[in-house]
Amino acid sequence: MILCLAAVLGDTVNYHIGHILRSKIVNHEDIRFVKKKHLDSTHIFCEKYGVKAIILASFIPIIRTFAHFVAGVGIMPYSKFICYNVICGIGWVSTFLLGEYFFGNLSAVKDNLSFVILGIIFVSLISGVITYIQSKHDSNKEIIN
Repeated sequence: MILCLAAVLGDTVNYHIGHILRSKIVNHEDIRFVKKKHLDSTHIFCEKYGVKAIILASFIPIIRTFAHFVAGVGIMPYSKFICYNVICGIGWVSTFLLGEYFFGNLSAVKDNLSFVILGIIFVSLISGVITYIQSKHDSNKEIIN
């Protein structure tokens, strides 16, 4: 329960930070630790997928960092956000706890824990690599045109 609460509170704080910084972002002012490019890509992601964006964001590394922040900037009302945030927080924590419960005692996992951790990191980074390759491909198209 503590892990679920921590996940929900962390994303809620991120939402509120976005809400507080809304005026700076709307005016396109630079913010020290926030890259406009990441905000724009997350904003597009949120517009494309709507409410699903909050759910999907829980499982996609870079998007997870910014989706709740962007939702706070103005994409989603807080009442709707908190509802999906609670569901996602519980789902995210449950996924990892149940994964550990069911797979943690397998001898293949125990004997190769470092490979399992590297595999999890690799799978987490796949979406970022695909996004990077697509952005490079799209920027090359723009240069050609």
